[in-house]
Amino acid sequence: MISKAAFDHIESEIRDYSSSLQELDYLEGCILGDRENTPSHTGRIVSATLAIQVKYNHIAEVLKSINLAFAELPENTKRVIESIYWSNPNKPITTSEEEKCRNSFVNRIAALLGWR
Repeated sequence: MISKAAFDHIESEIRDYSSSLQELDYLEGCILGDRENTPSHTGRIVSATLAIQVKYNHIAEVLKSINLAFAELPENTKRVIESIYWSNPNKPITTSEEEKCRNSFVNRIAALLGWR
Protein backbone atom coordinates (compact mmCIF):
# COMPACT_ATOMS: atom_id res chain seq x y z
CA MET A 1 0.00 0.00 0.00
CA ILE A 2 1.24 3.49 -0.79
CA SER A 3 0.90 6.67 1.24
CA LYS A 4 -2.09 8.95 0.74
CA ALA A 5 0.23 11.69 -0.56
CA ALA A 6 1.70 9.35 -3.19
CA PHE A 7 -1.79 8.12 -4.12
CA ASP A 8 -3.03 11.69 -4.57
CA HIS A 9 0.07 12.65 -6.55
CA ILE A 10 -0.36 9.71 -8.93
CA GLU A 11 -4.05 10.51 -9.41
CA SER A 12 -3.09 14.06 -10.28
CA GLU A 13 -0.60 12.76 -12.85
CA ILE A 14 -3.27 10.49 -14.34
CA ARG A 15 -5.75 13.36 -14.64
CA ASP A 16 -3.05 15.56 -16.24
CA TYR A 17 -2.09 12.85 -18.75
CA SER A 18 -3.12 14.81 -21.84
CA SER A 19 -1.40 18.05 -20.84
CA SER A 20 1.68 16.06 -19.78
CA LEU A 21 1.93 14.62 -23.30
CA GLN A 22 1.90 18.17 -24.68
CA GLU A 23 4.48 19.34 -22.15
CA LEU A 24 6.71 16.37 -22.99
CA ASP A 25 6.61 17.37 -26.66
CA TYR A 26 7.43 20.98 -25.77
CA LEU A 27 10.34 19.99 -23.51
CA GLU A 28 11.70 17.69 -26.17
CA GLY A 29 11.75 20.63 -28.55
CA CYS A 30 13.57 22.73 -25.95
CA ILE A 31 16.18 20.03 -25.45
CA LEU A 32 16.72 19.69 -29.18
CA GLY A 33 16.85 23.47 -29.59
CA ASP A 34 13.72 23.71 -31.73
CA ARG A 35 12.00 26.22 -29.45
CA GLU A 36 12.37 29.95 -29.32
CA ASN A 37 12.80 31.80 -26.02
CA THR A 38 15.56 29.49 -24.83
CA PRO A 39 18.52 31.12 -23.06
CA SER A 40 21.26 32.46 -25.30
CA HIS A 41 24.23 32.47 -22.93
CA THR A 42 26.21 29.21 -23.04
CA GLY A 43 26.17 28.67 -19.24
CA ARG A 44 22.46 29.32 -19.14
CA ILE A 45 21.90 26.93 -22.01
CA VAL A 46 23.67 24.13 -20.18
CA SER A 47 21.80 24.81 -16.92
CA ALA A 48 18.45 25.18 -18.62
CA THR A 49 18.99 22.05 -20.69
CA LEU A 50 19.86 20.02 -17.60
CA ALA A 51 16.81 21.27 -15.73
CA ILE A 52 14.59 20.61 -18.73
CA GLN A 53 16.09 17.13 -19.12
CA VAL A 54 15.31 16.26 -15.48
CA LYS A 55 11.71 17.44 -15.88
CA TYR A 56 11.42 15.62 -19.22
CA ASN A 57 12.70 12.36 -17.71
CA HIS A 58 10.24 12.59 -14.81
CA ILE A 59 7.24 13.23 -17.08
CA ALA A 60 8.34 10.51 -19.51
CA GLU A 61 8.70 7.99 -16.66
CA VAL A 62 5.26 8.81 -15.25
CA LEU A 63 3.56 8.62 -18.66
CA LYS A 64 5.30 5.34 -19.47
CA SER A 65 4.08 3.87 -16.16
CA ILE A 66 0.51 5.07 -16.76
CA ASN A 67 0.55 3.60 -20.28
CA LEU A 68 1.95 0.26 -19.11
CA ALA A 69 -0.48 -0.04 -16.18
CA PHE A 70 -3.39 0.87 -18.47
CA ALA A 71 -2.29 -1.61 -21.16
CA GLU A 72 -2.26 -4.41 -18.57
CA LEU A 73 -5.92 -3.87 -17.66
CA PRO A 74 -8.78 -5.99 -18.96
CA GLU A 75 -11.14 -4.12 -21.30
CA ASN A 76 -13.93 -3.69 -18.76
CA THR A 77 -11.51 -2.19 -16.23
CA LYS A 78 -10.08 0.12 -18.91
CA ARG A 79 -13.59 1.52 -19.44
CA VAL A 80 -13.97 2.16 -15.70
CA ILE A 81 -10.56 3.89 -15.51
CA GLU A 82 -11.32 6.00 -18.60
CA SER A 83 -14.59 7.06 -17.00
CA ILE A 84 -13.00 7.94 -13.67
CA TYR A 85 -10.04 9.92 -15.01
CA TRP A 86 -10.61 11.09 -18.58
CA SER A 87 -14.12 10.91 -20.03
CA ASN A 88 -16.02 12.07 -16.94
CA PRO A 89 -13.45 13.19 -14.34
CA ASN A 90 -15.93 15.14 -12.19
CA LYS A 91 -18.17 12.12 -11.65
CA PRO A 92 -17.84 10.83 -8.09
CA ILE A 93 -16.83 7.23 -7.51
CA THR A 94 -20.04 5.52 -6.43
CA THR A 95 -19.48 1.77 -6.66
CA SER A 96 -17.11 -0.61 -4.96
CA GLU A 97 -16.03 -1.82 -8.42
CA GLU A 98 -14.93 1.71 -9.36
CA GLU A 99 -13.06 2.07 -6.06
CA LYS A 100 -11.35 -1.30 -6.52
CA CYS A 101 -10.32 -0.47 -10.11
CA ARG A 102 -9.05 2.94 -9.06
CA ASN A 103 -7.01 1.60 -6.13
CA SER A 104 -5.54 -1.21 -8.19
CA PHE A 105 -4.61 1.09 -11.08
CA VAL A 106 -2.97 3.75 -8.90
CA ASN A 107 -1.09 1.15 -6.84
CA ARG A 108 0.17 -0.53 -10.02
CA ILE A 109 1.51 2.79 -11.30
CA ALA A 110 3.17 3.40 -7.92
CA ALA A 111 4.84 -0.02 -8.12
CA LEU A 112 6.10 0.70 -11.65
CA LEU A 113 7.52 4.02 -10.47
CA GLY A 114 8.98 2.50 -7.32
CA TRP A 115 6.98 4.88 -5.11
CA ARG A 116 5.76 3.97 -1.66
